[in-house]
Amino acid sequence: MPTTRSRAAWPAALVGLAVTLALFYPGFMSVDSAVQWAQARSDVYENHHPVLMALTWSAVDRVWPGPGGLFVLHSTLFWLAAGWLAYEVFRHALPQVVLALTLGLWPPVLGVIAHVWKDGPMTAFVLLTLAALLAERRRPSRGLLAFAVVMLAIACAYRHNALPLVVPLAWYISARAGGHRRVWRIAATGGITVLIALLAVVPDRLPNVTQRTMWPMLALCDLAAISIAVDEMLIPPSAHDPRLTVDELRSLYLPYAHIAIFDNEGGKIPIPSMTDLSDVQKRDIAQAWRRLMIDHPQAYLAHRWQT
Repeated sequence: MPTTRSRAAWPAALVGLAVTLALFYPGFMSVDSAVQWAQARSDVYENHHPVLMALTWSAVDRVWPGPGGLFVLHSTLFWLAAGWLAYEVFRHALPQVVLALTLGLWPPVLGVIAHVWKDGPMTAFVLLTLAALLAERRRPSRGLLAFAVVMLAIACAYRHNALPLVVPLAWYISARAGGHRRVWRIAATGGITVLIALLAVVPDRLPNVTQRTMWPMLALCDLAAISIAVDEMLIPPSAHDPRLTVDELRSLYLPYAHIAIFDNEGGKIPIPSMTDLSDVQKRDIAQAWRRLMIDHPQAYLAHRWQT
């Protein structure tokens, strides 16, 4: 059986990178992008966006001002990861090329990569994690396992959406590290998971980072969804303008983007990621949130299932 492995994945990734830069440089900017750029230039950060991305942007902006430098960095990371993963998954040229280009040029993915967003580097570091683990299967190495752990921690630091990957990959890594007894693997998996979680929040704990309480964002979105379902305003009075109605919530609410409820006329609901809520507001929101499952279990479970 041949042991040679095609290197076609790498020029394919280079083509993908060239296409991405030719079509989208210097990258699309959204409100989230603008907020992070402002943080990067002011050197004042808040944890409602990934601090690691703003810190990286601050460094890149000194050399390559504007969004273009970070866009090139993110795009290069993604296509490097896509190429490496395709190289590890397949031995022959054609499937390597197809996988590498499909990963990046698939429209929903390309639409994300085209933006200066945290989602792009998160995906890149996840792909680097998977590529490293596949490489380690061919060439067992504690170094590659450690590299995979670091890449996964960085992915989680860029965006917490990567967190669901941690436990199954930590379970796999614990086996590759030599743990065959179930008790050892459970303990190792727990240790790796805790380590990744701690590494991921290190940038958020820096002295020049303002800490924002994020759970009220989810709570208010849940309260809005159930208010619409039962046609009753369940958001506590202290947390919304009295002019806000269920009908207005219904006109704003999107099941795939709950935060659209904050895009109301006159800021009738405070945005927790940008507003310092009072202790009374936090208490009232928490109490109302806890009551959802008790008072409206069917509507709550239907909402959670849809989410």
